[in-house]
Amino acid sequence: VNKGSFRLLNREFNKYSMNETIIGSWIDGKPIYRKVFKVGPGLSTKQIGTVDNIDSLVNAYSTTLNSAGTIWYSNPADSNSNNFGFTVEKSTGIVKMCPYASWPSGISLVVIEYTKTTD
Repeated sequence: VNKGSFRLLNREFNKYSMNETIIGSWIDGKPIYRKVFKVGPGLSTKQIGTVDNIDSLVNAYSTTLNSAGTIWYSNPADSNSNNFGFTVEKSTGIVKMCPYASWPSGISLVVIEYTKTTD
């Protein structure tokens, strides 16, 4: 792949959106989807969203900004740093935050990449 083609492919498939977006294909040929959830501050429920017809979770990661707005933490981390992990329930597609302590007044960004049962 030449440099121009690489830039075009990267621009096409390396997208982050709060809407479900196709970003590539998995080892079985199914499309890989990506969806970003922005959470907080002051989350009042653990459920932050849903993903329809999830089959395989290919990749997942999140970050949390502290309440002072000065430090981004990579999640999950230990309970002393007030960081949070998350779960994705395959049967329902529900995405939930899993706080170890009280919810910070900062924000979290959750990114999941997955295949679907309908493809």
